[in-house]
Amino acid sequence: MNQSIRNRSTPLPARLARWFFLAVLAALSVKIALTTVGDQLALSNPESALDFQSDESMSRLLIAAGILRDDKARLGNAVENTVEALRANPFSAPALSLLATADEARSNAAGARVLMTLAGQIDSHYAKSSIWLLGHDILDNKTDSALRRIDLLFRLGQESAPLTLALAPALASAQYRVGFLRLLRGDPPWRRSVLGQLADMIDRVPGLFSLFGELQAGANPLTTSELSPVLTRLIAASRFDQAYLLWKRSLPEGRLDNGEILYNGRFAYPPTGLAFDWQYDKTQGYRVEVDPEGASQILNLDFIGSRVASPFVSHLLALQPGNYRFSGVARARGLENPRGVRWRMTCVPGKPLGADPDANAITATDLLSGDSPWRDFSAKIAVPAANCRYQSLVLELPARVTLETEIRGGVSFANLVIDKM
Repeated sequence: MNQSIRNRSTPLPARLARWFFLAVLAALSVKIALTTVGDQLALSNPESALDFQSDESMSRLLIAAGILRDDKARLGNAVENTVEALRANPFSAPALSLLATADEARSNAAGARVLMTLAGQIDSHYAKSSIWLLGHDILDNKTDSALRRIDLLFRLGQESAPLTLALAPALASAQYRVGFLRLLRGDPPWRRSVLGQLADMIDRVPGLFSLFGELQAGANPLTTSELSPVLTRLIAASRFDQAYLLWKRSLPEGRLDNGEILYNGRFAYPPTGLAFDWQYDKTQGYRVEVDPEGASQILNLDFIGSRVASPFVSHLLALQPGNYRFSGVARARGLENPRGVRWRMTCVPGKPLGADPDANAITATDLLSGDSPWRDFSAKIAVPAANCRYQSLVLELPARVTLETEIRGGVSFANLVIDKM
């Protein structure tokens, strides 16, 4: 496969990315400031709150926040109310941040930075000052300082989803990627959550694929639970080549050296649930497990007699065009269903599924039901040269009507192999 691990999309121009990032941060800062200094009831009428609230300084901060948001012409009044609140509590981070906002509105950038820095020093958990300072670190190209603030904000857990959305273009850029990878490799408590949020954007933000690829290739790589949403998102966006590259990088060295076309077909390794390995849901109505039986590992499915949805098991493949044979051994254990179960393979992405699912298959095994001892089965596969770069192998119940979805009993499979013919 000749595709590089690096994303070839053109990154956003630095000025545009910075403008977008700071615009989102500004919106976040307003939201955090408003929710920090009071509840929604007080915000609806802060001036009246002076008469009814026992905490007068809180009411004054609400008034100041409202003025700074809606009526910049009354900056003096906002400053007056904030100063009065500071008289009651000189160590109020929200009050200091409001004074900083007022200074910024009066083009006093130096004064605003001093006040925001002081607010952050008084209360390191106060998100508004951290976000404000982060925005200015980015404007001033203070990469190391910005990354420290990002780490702090993620550790606070405040506004993490919208903050990650705002940060994604910066974190995926060449300027920040190395430092952000260093943070990720330190296994911070926010790592899994933030990586999950970034995974949702991997097909939309240039550079994110490179970020995940470099993380996968280095120390402390992606765990199975971290990699799964990345592969799911890439496959949903039909970016199968990138998903396949990341999956291959997740395997221990030498895992693919045995020449098997169907990865883990003999269930020698516990299925990870990732694409390109065996996937199955632990859902109501049936159980899927890989269990030892003698020297072999067996895929066992047990149905309790309820109506179920299939497929039960799936495996994504990357077969080259040509002829193959899919084979294995199977047994049925009192499997009661009008149809039975079978393996079926289709191209991914395939043609739109019509009324006859067999018309979209490139192979399907015979149906299995009732009681039968272990027996061999096989089916020929013909992978076409066009529109079939990847394939999906599924174990299904090909029910034609709802009544045929009720199933009881069990089936087992072992030694599943795909050979080139």
